Amino acid sequence: MLLQNLPGYAGEETARPAAGGDLGAPATRMPRWACTLILAVHDVFFSLVAFLAGCHAVGYGWPVREGVPEHLLLFFLALSPLFFFAGRRLYSRHLVAAAGFHVRAMGAALFAAAMTAGVALFMHLWPRYIAAEWIAPVVGAAALILYLIHRKAGFDGLIWLKILGLACIFVGASGLIGNGPEPMLIALAAPWAAGLAIAVPLLIAGRLLLVQKVMFGILRRYFRLQTIVVGLDEDARQITSRIVSGNAPLWVVGAVSVGARKTLDAAAVVKPYLGGLKEIESVVERWGVQEAVISDEAIDKAELIRLLDFFTERGISAWFFPKLMPVIQMKLVGDELCGIPMVRLECGKQRVFFRFLKPVVERALALVAFLAVLPLFLLIAAAIKLTSAGPVFYRARAVGKDGRFFTLYKFRTMLANAGSDLHKQFVTRLIRGEIGREANGGVLKIVDDPRVTRVGRLLRRSSLDELPQLINVIKGEMSLVGPRPCLPYEYELYKDWHKKRTLVLPGITGLWQVTGRSEVSFEDMILLDLYYIYNGSLLLEINILIETVFVIFRKKGAY
Repeated sequence: MLLQNLPGYAGEETARPAAGGDLGAPATRMPRWACTLILAVHDVFFSLVAFLAGCHAVGYGWPVREGVPEHLLLFFLALSPLFFFAGRRLYSRHLVAAAGFHVRAMGAALFAAAMTAGVALFMHLWPRYIAAEWIAPVVGAAALILYLIHRKAGFDGLIWLKILGLACIFVGASGLIGNGPEPMLIALAAPWAAGLAIAVPLLIAGRLLLVQKVMFGILRRYFRLQTIVVGLDEDARQITSRIVSGNAPLWVVGAVSVGARKTLDAAAVVKPYLGGLKEIESVVERWGVQEAVISDEAIDKAELIRLLDFFTERGISAWFFPKLMPVIQMKLVGDELCGIPMVRLECGKQRVFFRFLKPVVERALALVAFLAVLPLFLLIAAAIKLTSAGPVFYRARAVGKDGRFFTLYKFRTMLANAGSDLHKQFVTRLIRGEIGREANGGVLKIVDDPRVTRVGRLLRRSSLDELPQLINVIKGEMSLVGPRPCLPYEYELYKDWHKKRTLVLPGITGLWQVTGRSEVSFEDMILLDLYYIYNGSLLLEINILIETVFVIFRKKGAY
């Protein structure tokens, strides 16, 4: 069928527009946050109902004890399953629209809540079995073993750290509040367990009814997001058909072409042709676009980055097929839309965390880390001084956020007065794509550099040469996590879309460093940095920091 250019047509999802359909009328839509708010209210309400029912089932009254602190602890115990909902992506409308994923994710979150209860209760009881001085080592070793096992098996190891952390909070709060013959958490063990048992069927059934039957069924028209498809190829046809047949919470208003082609066999649906890429801004404004799916592989990288930047700057989530950026598919866990593997970009740099909280938290952490490793600083400085002539620190003029220059600090790893011509030549060829992995033993970095000292080689292999960058973080010139800082002669070789990586502060570690480091091509490094900028979140920051530790111990990509 043809993508018909029908003025005012919002895209009726049938082969022929039905009587009384959307033809000639804008699609009804709610704000993006409305879905999350409704789900959160549902979860809080039914969690409290389940806890109250649990108290009643075991013969416990409500409230159990008087006083505001006691009430707060009871409230948080009742809501313990919800602490795991966001981590299991149970507020992502495109994922919970699939009933199978919804049930599995709910089960995983509720299992984590049950594990939290078990760990918290055990922590109250272990003094009977474990000497006090052994408690901290045993807990730490258990947490590390669980994390390593699940990380090796490909599961989310962070969930175990979250379970342990939440259990410690509950135990600590119980100890501060309780003043009876037994800890308050022990007194609440029976109603807590009963409440969790009731919450499992109640939350799952309530969620499925609310999401699958009401929000994305009967009232789907009000909860779908206005979506455009960029491309007129087979992938565009496939994703459009999947959105319609799967009752996805999206409403495809039409398609935008990359080239001159203006037709598409859209299978069971007819969607209008909205224009070419030149008209993208007017299309977005006219139709109130909230989501965009990019499918056409004919689009080049520069144009793709321009599109992604355009969408995310306007708060529009951008989806694209992994084949457009293969490195994302190879190095990261992707997303999916209607069962099709996709990459999703959101505007991370606009979030409150990145604007205000991240700089403050990272500077505080950097100061603590600097004081903690100060003895190691002195030891490394002495080793450098005793084994080679020259200063302890290497200072370089680097390019920071928005192209501003700053002084980058590292431990000196080369002979004093070593020239930079060799590095300039290598970087120039690397950025221009003249060096491939096969030409350098699979490594995109200078190896066996004669300018590097013996101590310097050890520092590079262990990444300890970058420790002085903590000073840059404390000064506000860098962050703990971010794109790798570049030198001025590298920046001069960048294409316009390469320079997008300087939208945020450079970091000591980053997504590129933990996913390939010196084994990733220059353009793939840029794409990974841009993925981090667009999709940055607190969880991603924590994952990168933890993964950095394992990368350092494996010495992956360090030369």
